[in-house]
Amino acid sequence: MKQFEWLAIFCALSLAAMGNAHKPNIVYVLCDDLGCGEVGYNGQEMIQTPQLDALAAKGMRFTAHYCGSSVCAPSRGSLMTGKHPGHGYIRANSPGYPNGQTPIPADSETLGKLMQRAGYKTACIGKWGLGGEKPDGTLNYGFPTKQGFDYFFGYADQRRAHNYYPAFLWRNEEKVQLGGKVYSHDLMTEEALKFVSENKTRPFFLYLAYTIPHTKYQVPDLGQYADKDWPEKMKIHAAMTSRMDRDVGRLMQQLEKLKLSENTLVIFNSDNGAHGEQGSEKFFNTSGELRGIKRSMYEGGVRSPMFAYWPGTIRAGTVSDHMSAFWDMLSTFSELTGEPVRGDTDGISMLPSLLGRPQPQKHDYLYWELYERVPNQGVRMGKWKGVVVDRRKGQKIELYDLTADEGEQKDLANEYPEVVERIRQAMNDSHEPSPLWDKSFPDRMFNVDAARNASGIANEKQVFAKVPSDWKWVSRDGTVSHSSLSAEWGVPHNHTLLTTMEGKQSFHTDAEKAPWVIIDLKQAQPVVGLEILNRPDGHAGRTRNLHVWISTDGKNWQQVFKTDKAERQWLVDLHQPKQARYVKIGLVNSEPEYFHLKGVKVFAEKH
Repeated sequence: MKQFEWLAIFCALSLAAMGNAHKPNIVYVLCDDLGCGEVGYNGQEMIQTPQLDALAAKGMRFTAHYCGSSVCAPSRGSLMTGKHPGHGYIRANSPGYPNGQTPIPADSETLGKLMQRAGYKTACIGKWGLGGEKPDGTLNYGFPTKQGFDYFFGYADQRRAHNYYPAFLWRNEEKVQLGGKVYSHDLMTEEALKFVSENKTRPFFLYLAYTIPHTKYQVPDLGQYADKDWPEKMKIHAAMTSRMDRDVGRLMQQLEKLKLSENTLVIFNSDNGAHGEQGSEKFFNTSGELRGIKRSMYEGGVRSPMFAYWPGTIRAGTVSDHMSAFWDMLSTFSELTGEPVRGDTDGISMLPSLLGRPQPQKHDYLYWELYERVPNQGVRMGKWKGVVVDRRKGQKIELYDLTADEGEQKDLANEYPEVVERIRQAMNDSHEPSPLWDKSFPDRMFNVDAARNASGIANEKQVFAKVPSDWKWVSRDGTVSHSSLSAEWGVPHNHTLLTTMEGKQSFHTDAEKAPWVIIDLKQAQPVVGLEILNRPDGHAGRTRNLHVWISTDGKNWQQVFKTDKAERQWLVDLHQPKQARYVKIGLVNSEPEYFHLKGVKVFAEKH
């Protein structure tokens, strides 16, 4: 047997018996929306990631490691709790829930709790997104300091994490006021460096959840991309990613300086596939040769650019095709520390693969389900990949052979019906009904009332004024022709303009000054009123200073309504019909961090 193999086996057998002084530190770096193709070690040529490339070359790359889900909150929930999306408490981002995400239950087993029991100092720095602040300002049980982390610095509410210049960040259970003037990523790096230095004499677990390269596109400087002949947003995208790469390098240098590197396992991952905004998917080929992006069940939506680095323990320059996922991390850390998992987990320890040994256990398959825009499903079963694009249309499974068709271009479902049925059975066996998420639930497949009740938040009774019976809804077939974010995002865009199944126009945007949107009624007609619904959660107060204008030509505008009150519903009565083809709705002299109109209806008089 080779010397390295003896070392690996000895290391694995000895870890549980070691004293705290010798237990390995763990640094888990999680990026936000980083596609498999956005890093040099996976073939990226335009965005420079030299620090990550060097670490991947000196560590072990995983070519079949998968995210917990293809969008933020359920993926992070899977990582923390060791459960796949069919068993997870969180199965999508929570629309309409106050102050961010539905909190994971108080008694959840988490990576933080396990590592605390194992004698580690634990820190979550960056984006949490699994619970936070109640509408009354108190903290719910999903907050990171209540879920196993001794120290927290960052965003509790994932929606606030869209803005890199926030009004505040949390330090433990207190707000650090920043006034929108400091780049949050830089603060996270400094906090991470400080945490490592302060805990150099004891075992620590650092969960460094960077928000790069999630949009908005914001960066202090363009760095080496300033003179590139690229669109401005692509320069920013590249500069953000290279800044993150630089700072991972700074963290590694800190570990070396403190002589901790050989006793520290570093794992690098992304929470889901590339976001693809602004045409970045094609410009940078952010998914590489894989199909799909964030929210997709194709490989580009769920496969992660994972590598692990542990000098002297993980063999340099190795590649593993072990099929694994985020929900394996709880079991992996359990075996690594000798601390048992409390409760159920869907995971299998990856430690044998990390140490270059055969895996005594392997997954028969990996399973995902998601409830964002469309309810979809995915299964990886050996070389096979099964995808259901929209469960509301039935469980029609597309089948791909990843060994011959990694880009998932040729659907083989008709050629291998027996494989399709095995995948269908796996999907059905893996799905447990959730009281919060279901494809049949109205309003984005999420039961917000059940979520509020489960977390102890009283449901507010909504009493809306009735629309006059002689008003005719005329914007049902209208289109959103333009918005204040058109230049930045393009129209339509998932964070800008949404149309509900009922035909209501909905406006949803991140931090922006004085946002507005224009609805085109397709032809001029006598407009008599509007019904405008504010967002239905604890952030409704941000939507104030509301103004409405109308126009027949889209150039000359007449203001017909304004208010500085944040209501749940504005029923705008023009009293006399006014000829208009275009209706413009916006905020004036306002600076909301998050602006969302749940629904807008424009009415004319019935004849």
